[in-house]
Amino acid sequence: MQTTSIAPVHLATVALEKSYRKGNHQIPVLRGVEINIRHGEFLSIVGQSGSGKSTLLHVMGLLDSPSVGEVLLDGDRIDDLPPKTRDELRNRVFGFVFQFYHLLPELSVLENVLAPLMIRHSMLSYWKRRREFRAAAEEM
Repeated sequence: MQTTSIAPVHLATVALEKSYRKGNHQIPVLRGVEINIRHGEFLSIVGQSGSGKSTLLHVMGLLDSPSVGEVLLDGDRIDDLPPKTRDELRNRVFGFVFQFYHLLPELSVLENVLAPLMIRHSMLSYWKRRREFRAAAEEM
């Protein structure tokens, strides 16, 4: 008999809600969102314009905070962490390609891709990775 193991939940939202204030009114954008993403899983978030897709990604990626609910990474709550810790998680754990991305025009494509390494590591590490990426790109 063959058994299959289910990968643990990596990123999750619990009863997630997000509202924005417009004048005297609260505009609900996300209501009771429950998502469990397991290691190795791919998820597509689709919907009409204005349905809250970007807001959901911003909250899950710690670019914004939920009005209600929690964001969990490997079972630990992360949406209420101090800003510096959230910044570190965004640099080390999350990757974003924004709908309206802004590459740095003075950098090459390779340098734009490697930009987080300049923040995360020493310049020596950056140059080492740069050589590795360039070699890999030349093999393609």
